[in-house]
Amino acid sequence: MLSPYIFTGLEKNADLFEMLALRVPLASLDAHTHPGRFTAREALAHWADWEHIHLSRIEAALREDLVQVPDVDEGERARAERYREWGVEECVERFTAGRTLLVQRLRSLGPGETERRFVHPFFGSLTVGGYCGHILGHDAYHAEQLLGVVLAP
Repeated sequence: MLSPYIFTGLEKNADLFEMLALRVPLASLDAHTHPGRFTAREALAHWADWEHIHLSRIEAALREDLVQVPDVDEGERARAERYREWGVEECVERFTAGRTLLVQRLRSLGPGETERRFVHPFFGSLTVGGYCGHILGHDAYHAEQLLGVVLAP
């Protein structure tokens, strides 16, 4: 069973995503958030795009306990999915839709399903419930990146 705080965090981070996305100055959208990292536009696109990856990992664990999930090269995915071309509104729509599906799925889980596990090549064995903490950490990481752009002088 997941803590109500998990659901609150996941749901409220959709609001946080939209707030940050809409406050990135247009002149800063294609500026790098940190040297060698994503631009603000790419960070928004990545954050939005990862929602279905999170859900696919959870679904894999629900189908087969201890299933191996692939690592995803975020730089290669950014090129393949053409993050540089994504608009802010598209990012907000994708994130909101993806997060809604993720939360709906998590709310539908039965007893014991949050203890199902998958194995990630880098992070190792994770329960579905534990992975929710990982998702919240992912949110915080990208929120911090974008706050730096939004709050820059």
